[in-house]
Amino acid sequence: MSTSKQPNLTIESINVGHGDCTLISWDNGSTNCPWHCLIDSGDGAETHVESILNTLEDLNVRKIDLAIVSHFDSDHIKGFNKICDNIKISQYWSPYTPAFKKYLWLFGDRGKLALERANHLEQKLAKKNVEMLSPLDGYVTSPIDNLRISVFSPSSKFYERLLAGDRVKDLFETYPTPIGTILNDNVEYVSENYVNPMVLGFSNRRDGEVIKRNLTQEEQELNNTRLEKFSINKLAVQEKQELGPEFFGNHILNDTSLVIKFEVWTGTRWFSLLFPGDLENWDYVMCRHQSSLYSDYYKVSHHGGRVYVNRKEAADAVIQAIRPTVAAINANGKHNLPRMSVREALVRWSSSTFCSLNRGCEKFQLDGSLPYETKCCKEMYSCQTRQGNFRVKVTGQEMKTNVQACQRVYTPNRLPVIQFEQHIVQKSEVLTSLNEREIEKHTFFTAKQLQMFHQERVKASWTGRSNLITVSEIQAKLVEGKRFLTENQIHQIYKYGYMNNKFWAKETKEYGSLNSWKQAYMLPKKEDLNQIRELVLKNEMLFVPVDELVSGLTSLIQKVERDNICSYLEKKTMFPRELIGEYIWPLLTKDIIKNYKIIYFHSEFSRSLNWLVMVRKGEKNYNELMEGEVKKFFKRKAPFDGYNSTEEFGKYMNGADNVKILSIINGEGKTFRELGSLFERMVYEKHRIEYYHSVIELN
Repeated sequence: MSTSKQPNLTIESINVGHGDCTLISWDNGSTNCPWHCLIDSGDGAETHVESILNTLEDLNVRKIDLAIVSHFDSDHIKGFNKICDNIKISQYWSPYTPAFKKYLWLFGDRGKLALERANHLEQKLAKKNVEMLSPLDGYVTSPIDNLRISVFSPSSKFYERLLAGDRVKDLFETYPTPIGTILNDNVEYVSENYVNPMVLGFSNRRDGEVIKRNLTQEEQELNNTRLEKFSINKLAVQEKQELGPEFFGNHILNDTSLVIKFEVWTGTRWFSLLFPGDLENWDYVMCRHQSSLYSDYYKVSHHGGRVYVNRKEAADAVIQAIRPTVAAINANGKHNLPRMSVREALVRWSSSTFCSLNRGCEKFQLDGSLPYETKCCKEMYSCQTRQGNFRVKVTGQEMKTNVQACQRVYTPNRLPVIQFEQHIVQKSEVLTSLNEREIEKHTFFTAKQLQMFHQERVKASWTGRSNLITVSEIQAKLVEGKRFLTENQIHQIYKYGYMNNKFWAKETKEYGSLNSWKQAYMLPKKEDLNQIRELVLKNEMLFVPVDELVSGLTSLIQKVERDNICSYLEKKTMFPRELIGEYIWPLLTKDIIKNYKIIYFHSEFSRSLNWLVMVRKGEKNYNELMEGEVKKFFKRKAPFDGYNSTEEFGKYMNGADNVKILSIINGEGKTFRELGSLFERMVYEKHRIEYYHSVIELN
């Protein structure tokens, strides 16, 4: 059902003292009931659980669609044991418990209690038939329209290494956890040499980048696995951590926190949220996902505690990669958290910081430097515990909070106003190469050049491919204008222009690449969008393949194969087909749903392709339209017979001047012949339309 409701995102950071608990509620504007996700649940204290349940009741949350435990520390998991008794949970995500239960004998008291709690919660959820998953790096899902969830950590190799017992001693006795070594781990653990019941079970239950949990099988595998105990210098590790013996091994739990990015389409742009649990060592995440870490909202890792890159404290490097507009810290001074170094890094990188504490005073240095007398900012500013929750509401282009920030920033956070420090991180770029004023000036110049490229193509007397504009093409224009910038600086301009809606840019996904914004193009103006909309909507029928039938018309239309439609529109408008497919097509979705009757069918003779037929409302049904096109085709004088006729008919339907657009996947062995019986029956049976398909009308 199509509605005119405005999309609405609410992020409720529930005050549970020193602990995490965040409720995400996403109303995409087209469903009757918002989608709810609860990330962590605090320490289980009666007052904190009561606060969580009261919040759910106040917000009219009757069901949690997705419950996530970032890791098994008590201040993240303990509340779920009581919450699941009071409210239904549909799906549960957590780290893969068996990888840690194998080393229960080695953990300190805190880790042992954490794993016992995790085991108890999982048993309770299993009895309630809750689907339980352990997602891995690379897992991406879209549980509801205009919401995308991506997992950046932990890696499957880390679990395999723990389950196989390979070099595990190094992981436990080294602080911070040497998680970066996983990047170079080429061992095939599921092999003749390494297979054990736990590794094999992990592999068998793995479905792509997610593990489907089965507690009975996991327990059997653990019981059938030989546990090899080893000696370890616990005292040395404790001294490095500056924590007591009960915390031994806790860094392993922290560094296998689920690192999750949420992205929602607000109607005007994608709004992103990053939740890294208590991740301390960012080596792996920074190397694998640095270009994707940028987020509008950031739940600060480890309650504002120390973070590392390449085994060195690196608060600035991590915050600079994320560059959040809003940063939320859940801490109350316990364990000297939040740390001053983290708070000041957020200040330096222009993030508005919100904390579960309220400052009691202000301190200033007469020489203009930042005050930095103690490790913990609670002590520095005499902070007191704040009552109530911290809430962010996002609608359209507005973001509103219900409390005042500890540190407010009113300027865009894409680049800091002042560069205080430059940090070099292994496997990283020089963090800032242009200041804000410079990059804005060059972005304006680049946007003008992109417009000129497009105008030149529109005026040309011939038509060909309209490719995206590369860095080298822009660099030539910059040199022409006496602007001498490096390739890396132009990457930065492309990214900045894209983030600020000055033009469209494409990020190239290359492993280990940090400068990956290599192509750009001007954004279509209102009149351009209207022209494209008319070119599409004037068609009586659109006929496009789609991989599979998914829930929600918006999601389904976004999944269709549209290369030929984009190619057709490219020839008519000279906008590149990549821009049309990735930027303009989503803008046409509502118009298509409004103006077309959408029918899904699957050919029994072409199992690799499913099809959508979109027939303009008020027109004839698709049988009559196809029959009419076949009759027109037969009036042509061009000779045809057998298979050639189906190819010729496909070309006719996809002709540059034809108002019917037939989109066919070409190449890779997929040709017009894959339509099988559809056109064969039309040609050989004198235009009779006999479909051998299962047909579903979707609206």
